Amino acid sequence: MKNIMRFGVVGSILLVSLTMGACSHYLDEPYDNRVELQSVQDYRALLSQAYPERQDLFTDILTDDYHHYANTMQASLTSTYVPLYLWQDHYTEGRATPSAAYAHYYEKIYLANTVIEEVMACVGDEEVKQVLLGEAYVVRAYAYFTLVNLFGMHYNPQTASSDLGVPLVLEVPTANKPTFSRSTVAEVYGQITADIERGLAFFLQHPTLVSSNPYHFNLSSTYAFLCRLHLYRSDWEEAVKYGDLALSESGGEVRDLATDLKQWTSYGVAYFAQEFMNPSTHRNILLASQSDVFLTRPTGFRLSGFYPSHSLYYTFPKDDLRYRLFSAGGTVIDSITNYVKYAQQPNQPNVSVSRYDCFTVEEVLLNRAEALMQQATPDRGQAIESVEKIRRLRISPYAAQKTDKWSDSQLLDWIYAERRKELLGQGMRWFDIKRWRLPVAHRLMRASTRPDAVLTADDRRKALQIPISARIGNPVLENQLNPR
Repeated sequence: MKNIMRFGVVGSILLVSLTMGACSHYLDEPYDNRVELQSVQDYRALLSQAYPERQDLFTDILTDDYHHYANTMQASLTSTYVPLYLWQDHYTEGRATPSAAYAHYYEKIYLANTVIEEVMACVGDEEVKQVLLGEAYVVRAYAYFTLVNLFGMHYNPQTASSDLGVPLVLEVPTANKPTFSRSTVAEVYGQITADIERGLAFFLQHPTLVSSNPYHFNLSSTYAFLCRLHLYRSDWEEAVKYGDLALSESGGEVRDLATDLKQWTSYGVAYFAQEFMNPSTHRNILLASQSDVFLTRPTGFRLSGFYPSHSLYYTFPKDDLRYRLFSAGGTVIDSITNYVKYAQQPNQPNVSVSRYDCFTVEEVLLNRAEALMQQATPDRGQAIESVEKIRRLRISPYAAQKTDKWSDSQLLDWIYAERRKELLGQGMRWFDIKRWRLPVAHRLMRASTRPDAVLTADDRRKALQIPISARIGNPVLENQLNPR
């Protein structure tokens, strides 16, 4: 049975984006910082390490959800986040950036590939090994889905076969310095779909052996993943189908925000934020446990210089409980807020571990509502009910939205607006901006009347540039940069 380096060493190998693979001389003999993989338990532990963190949360500052307030920005962050805020390709690489995300997701792909290649030959029950194999396929698919949506243009059936995606690495590298060429968006989506279908088939064969751990893929989270995948591909009927399956499998329970907010009143904002994603009290569909407290540094740190935009902040009606998730982050003169959802918010940089959502019931309901309205024959009734199921636990006192005189287009705009409010701060807006071809304007000074940078509907900068650190070790990528 092969040996594999422990997580930290694997990470250092792949930090330059798979420029050094699992070379045979590294794997011949175990020594003190390696573990020998022999049993199904070993591979289960390795697969747990293969789950990605939410390294895409920095994208919130690329959107219209956040504005920049230079007076409060810590000087050391300027060279990293101001260029990103202006959609520039050159920035100081570091944590909570595209470069960190690129390295992180490929590191997880490496680990998933190890499980895929080796788990069926290890010691253990055959059915258990099949379920672990299926789970590894879905984990790999999730990492590639995030990568292609960060570094490629949004999936467009007319251009996906020519749009640049990301390199597909489907085996553990054995060459000393392997190089990888970028696949197209269509090819990456095809691989993602194939991986999910393989994983789901194993889950359906052995449903009683599928993990019930809220941090691991199971039937409900795999269905939720398929719902999002098909929504992004504009396969509306499939998105509805898998949304229904995800809601049925998970129970479809919406967060009771009023009950949550009592914790804020009773125990303070820090406790509230720490408990917001607690799986013992909230039935999120899939969570990520993260030890890197800087993943929301651009938006969860009071001195980051980025705060929810006033144009969004003032659209929240006072009877909307989501309005109470805004927390003052400065003085009355500053007029800045943080949006509290994760443990290190607001300004809690010393939190050691936090929980983040990957898939939630609320997102599935909103995906389903959008897909229902985008079908050839829109289903207004079901779409409205999907949104109202959330609003019943958000609006106090609750009153159903009067939609009977709205056109289909107006109803879809309402769904989009509710999606923006419900998923604020959860790293979804950037991908929605790409999907819906929305323009965005950013100002470096809040009082400025003219934007410093404008992102147009089909702006090629919506595909983030392949990081310099990845290109240094893989020169093939220098000739496959995203066009500008």
